[in-house]
Amino acid sequence: MRARQTGFTLIEVLVAFVVTTISVVVLMQVFTGGLSNLSRMEQVSTAAMIAESRMNEVGAIHPVVAGILSGEDEDGEYRWEIIIEPWTDPQGYVVPTEGVLNLYYVEAVVFWEVGDRERTYILRSLRAGL
Repeated sequence: MRARQTGFTLIEVLVAFVVTTISVVVLMQVFTGGLSNLSRMEQVSTAAMIAESRMNEVGAIHPVVAGILSGEDEDGEYRWEIIIEPWTDPQGYVVPTEGVLNLYYVEAVVFWEVGDRERTYILRSLRAGL
């Protein structure tokens, strides 16, 4: 009788190596994609904070009158624009304006660059003004 050999054949070792390599590559791509998404979410979060901050200035620092305000953050990485215009009801309802404050549509838009693409974040609200 022949003695049984134990161990792996060369083909089994190569298949195991290929499977392990593919698994490592997939895990690296998932990890890299997660980091990329984290960076993108940080940028969107910063843009949202800038838009909300600028929106809160309307009526507190800047009067609620039709016009456009613009600027950029300290680093120059984010630019912002606030558009204020009289609000008209999209369904055509008439709101009496005698003796009451007028409504204004306010839109805060934040712009930033990612590579060669420009990204935007938009925050919309209605504000009461004279």
